[in-house]
Amino acid sequence: MERNEEKLIQNLIKSLYMVYGSKRNFFLRNFVGGMIYGIGATVGVSLFLLFLGFIAHLLGALPFIGQFLGSFVNEVTKNSHH
Repeated sequence: MERNEEKLIQNLIKSLYMVYGSKRNFFLRNFVGGMIYGIGATVGVSLFLLFLGFIAHLLGALPFIGQFLGSFVNEVTKNSHH
């Protein structure tokens, strides 16, 4: 059983080397892919929050949200001076 596992691992390593060419290419592709994923997630969340803000503006909920955030900030600053 151990011999088959070693053979499978060796085949996996050979397959990865055939796909990526080298360890450097493997890490470079994964790094760039991770950066693109992070940027895409950031842009997506920003657009979603922009959409929610626009809907809140249309519904007239922004003054209420502003008052809530203002009272929250006041409570935090008041309690942080202890």
